[in-house]
Amino acid sequence: MCIIAIKPQGKQFPDDETMRTMFAHNPHGAGFMFPYNGRVEIRKGFMDYGSFAQALRNVRDRLGDDIPVVMHFRITTHGGTCPGNTHPFPLTDDIADMHRTTSHATIGVAHNGIIRITPRSADVSDTMEFIASVLAPIARKNPRFYETQRICNGIRDSINGSRMVFLTGKGEIVRIGAWIEHDGCFYSNDSFKPNDTRWLAHAPVTPVAKTPGRAYTGPRLPWEGKSRLFVKIMPLKSGETYRDTDGALWSGALGVDGFGRLYELDPEEGVAYEAETYLDDPVRYDKHKAIYFEVA
Repeated sequence: MCIIAIKPQGKQFPDDETMRTMFAHNPHGAGFMFPYNGRVEIRKGFMDYGSFAQALRNVRDRLGDDIPVVMHFRITTHGGTCPGNTHPFPLTDDIADMHRTTSHATIGVAHNGIIRITPRSADVSDTMEFIASVLAPIARKNPRFYETQRICNGIRDSINGSRMVFLTGKGEIVRIGAWIEHDGCFYSNDSFKPNDTRWLAHAPVTPVAKTPGRAYTGPRLPWEGKSRLFVKIMPLKSGETYRDTDGALWSGALGVDGFGRLYELDPEEGVAYEAETYLDDPVRYDKHKAIYFEVA
């Protein structure tokens, strides 16, 4: 899943409970970025909540709470689980620079979702490949590309309805995609909430087969040991095209959960890939037609 949390300048930080919830729901590493002396400072690779919270507290103690900060909490999709693959990233085509856990840049990038792109190697995530292959060339031609709506719309369409945010050294924040505003902050999905009912659909790793319709052995929360997430998803009619809340069009094997979240389905394996967006078309969710899929 992953989640991005944006704390704009002058707004209050999310409280500690919200921060812990985001890390617990997205436990594969965290990071944050903030502007300082005309450039974006990136601190990431925190694989436990305590180290993340302490690093952020050090920055807040030094610079105050008014500064804009972009935070990211990761669930691995591509590139493996390691400190270097956590977000945010500098906007560059230098993969080694992206892997650094302490760096600075003219523009920083964080992403939430899955991008349909083939990474160049097993240790490179889809986000890193997209930054290096797509965004870096755009930025070289137009350093202030984020001010052009046509370019931002193209980026939105290229990331398949997921979310992306840019932070500049001047503290400018540019959001791509649909976001949730709560208490002055912006979130890329609702896993900042402590009671996301999907998290009750967890099962232990070993005994449950990847078969659609198999019930889970929960309830179980994601931070309670190793677990797999199962969600009850209603498959959509195949051969149809559906529009999400960002205006992007989707087709193929798709499904929605009871909240209207959109998923790409692999029915044979019983696996669903969260598209990080919501269905905009008027489709009624029918729980009697929904079956359990494992969310990859």
